[in-house]
Amino acid sequence: MYLQIIAFLLSLQTFTHTNPIKESIPLTTADIVFKSTDGGHTWQDVSAGLPKGLPISTVFANGEELILGHEHGLYHSKSTSNKPNWAKEIFLNENILDLYPGKAGPYARSSDKGLLQEAANTDVWIPIFGAMKDETIRTILESNDNTIFIGCNNGIYKSIDGGTSWKQVLASVMVYELLLHDNVLIAGSANGLLRSTDGGNHWESVLKEDGATRLITTIDNKLVAVLFGVGPWNQQDSVKTAENTIRQSMDGGKTWQKIYKNLSQHRYMFKAEEKSSADRFVYGIVQLGKNIFSSTNTGIYRSSDQGKSWELVLPPSDDKMKFFELAVSGNVIFAVNVFGGC
Repeated sequence: MYLQIIAFLLSLQTFTHTNPIKESIPLTTADIVFKSTDGGHTWQDVSAGLPKGLPISTVFANGEELILGHEHGLYHSKSTSNKPNWAKEIFLNENILDLYPGKAGPYARSSDKGLLQEAANTDVWIPIFGAMKDETIRTILESNDNTIFIGCNNGIYKSIDGGTSWKQVLASVMVYELLLHDNVLIAGSANGLLRSTDGGNHWESVLKEDGATRLITTIDNKLVAVLFGVGPWNQQDSVKTAENTIRQSMDGGKTWQKIYKNLSQHRYMFKAEEKSSADRFVYGIVQLGKNIFSSTNTGIYRSSDQGKSWELVLPPSDDKMKFFELAVSGNVIFAVNVFGGC
């Protein structure tokens, strides 16, 4: 590990001579990071110190820091600070696409070097899990017994030796999300929801009819999944829709029921003459105390009655290419304008 760090620092020194990191940061900027300390009633713009127009790709909160991934590395700030002081990771200049929780610190996924993790007691992020470098990684999960699972374009891989070796335990399906809940593993895939009760060695399909599943979380200790839906893709009509449903499981993922019906009656709209749709699409759901927050293309909504009714608490950005990604740290909720792609 020591030799890896030295080699990596030398490569960075060579790189920075031809690609210097720009240190000039404007004093103020707006509409990137919003913070609420009162359950979403009011929101404070805490973007000051970030480069104007910074294209954020991912957000991560670990209880102490809020970390933003972008095309040239990471910015971080103390999540408990009243006036965030944003700092850039000096020794990281990679295009960071995703951030995932890890017991030794967060994992970062770059577009070129795969998974990275900060070496202990350093400010250096180094590539890890070299055996997985050719896989397009979508998610990573560490279980209570230190087993590591990786979801990728080609299924799920499992490691019981800290990532030195890997065994493929699910093949031929793209996996976006992995969650461990009461010793049951739940996977969100391009073919719906999957479930494993034997430590990920075998998987069963538990829900297909609502299409791909990119988000799984827990609300009030119950499993909640956002599903993208299916539609009449083979028809020749000009309007093609796909219902975006939200489901809940109260039996460890065996069965799933539709919930949040006042929020989740959303649809993709594919109509050439329409630039946008009045319908909502759900990007994320988090819980803070008794409140549930949902990020949609029409802003952030809050429910204080277990999802029976929803109130708009933060309108969307004027930039239609962005949406809010939510992150909770203690009693604080953050909403970050993230670039959503084309």
